[in-house]
Amino acid sequence: MLVVGLLLSGCASTTWYDEPPPMPVPVSPEVADSLGPAAMVTFSWEPTPRAETYDFHVFNAVNSDINQHMSRGLVPGKICGASVCSITMAVSLPASERHAWRVRATNVAGSSSWTRSLFTWVAQ
Repeated sequence: MLVVGLLLSGCASTTWYDEPPPMPVPVSPEVADSLGPAAMVTFSWEPTPRAETYDFHVFNAVNSDINQHMSRGLVPGKICGASVCSITMAVSLPASERHAWRVRATNVAGSSSWTRSLFTWVAQ
């Protein structure tokens, strides 16, 4: 019985959600912003209730390189303040009006939908 009690108390300390968090709201860069050739870009969004982690992605629509700028499992305590979450990263993309950045929130119940913010990458 002692073992069962320890197992139950161990499970009770885990946060459990019945539904995934809502989709984050992107803040910047805004839709249709022009970026580049700066090496570091800051992407930000509003914190999402019930988010345990965030997945972030810059989608390169020119050559379909979807893994170049991907970060998974970003912990809110490390990237979020009271009113904004952000990630700053070095971004290098081919010149195009067809790039996007997106973010989704996750918890034990699942993931929100991805946001989508299109931007233009300007050549040097």
